[in-house]
Amino acid sequence: MSDVESKKPNLLPDFHLAPLKTFSLDVFTHKGNRKVAQLMLTFAYIHNDLKDMLYFLQMIETNIQQEIKMIGPDGKNARMGQLAGMKEHCARIISGCIWEFVRLIEENLLIINSPEFDTLIQCSNRQIYQAWLDILSLIKEKREVYQVLVILRNNATYHYYNTNFTSKGIEEYKTLVDDIGFISLGNSLEETRFYFADAAVQYFHRSLTKDFSSEMNSLLEKILMCLMAIVKNWFTTTSPILLNDYK
Repeated sequence: MSDVESKKPNLLPDFHLAPLKTFSLDVFTHKGNRKVAQLMLTFAYIHNDLKDMLYFLQMIETNIQQEIKMIGPDGKNARMGQLAGMKEHCARIISGCIWEFVRLIEENLLIINSPEFDTLIQCSNRQIYQAWLDILSLIKEKREVYQVLVILRNNATYHYYNTNFTSKGIEEYKTLVDDIGFISLGNSLEETRFYFADAAVQYFHRSLTKDFSSEMNSLLEKILMCLMAIVKNWFTTTSPILLNDYK
């Protein structure tokens, strides 16, 4: 094994998951308010999606730091370009997930305001309760960060039909960094990367979020806390669901 290969980090983190338990999936059709049950299912997979993206970011960042040790903080190579593009992609997906969560709340206010759902919030600790109120307040008031999330979702996360934003990103990159683009023009998918496209989206993204990064990080943290707590409360506090140890 070469020195470079031996220095490559383990791609998978330690997950530290709690022990497996099982339960009957009938709870999604027979437990209390079916609408609340359906919302809990959606909350659960949004939680998983966001958690996965944070793990991907962690793994990519570990590789980036390892690459920096080999080529220096200002060094450039194809591998670093690939990693930087992947990191930016994860950040955009997270922004998209946050917006989709916001839309989910807006479309389900009748359920959110129901007594059964309110019980799931009321039995949470003070930190979770306040975080949930903060999320609802942001959505109700449609603050600036709300508008930023709309623009990101509609222009930088899988909505490819509007090409104006990429041009803005290129101009931002040229102004702040350089007027030279990078490309790996190979003969296969594995060999090819259009780094200039990563730069365009990255700098469009940064131009929108530079004044809201702290607020968006705080919002993400609050969403994850609330999703985990609310789904857990649904399982354990209101008509507790029978959980069995997996053997």
